[in-house]
Amino acid sequence: MGHYNPLGLTLPISMRTKLLLRKSHVASESWDQEIPKGIKREWGGLIGELQEAGTVFFPRSVVPGTAAANQPILVGFGDGSTIGFAAMIYT
Repeated sequence: MGHYNPLGLTLPISMRTKLLLRKSHVASESWDQEIPKGIKREWGGLIGELQEAGTVFFPRSVVPGTAAANQPILVGFGDGSTIGFAAMIYT
């Protein structure tokens, strides 16, 4: 299941959370088994970081004030590793 994130701004957090969820699942043999203490510490650290971040606001604009009139530019970014990858394209 995904979440509404058209600009990919939450990707650093959502990717980290999904990877940690996978790590938790692989480390446990069943749903009833407790996850290892090391992984619990990682979850605690992630949750702590999110709480410290507080409210994050991303201003939205259809046309940025610095944009050249009638000259849109297509820009793409991508990154990957052995554990995940992501790509975004902006106009």
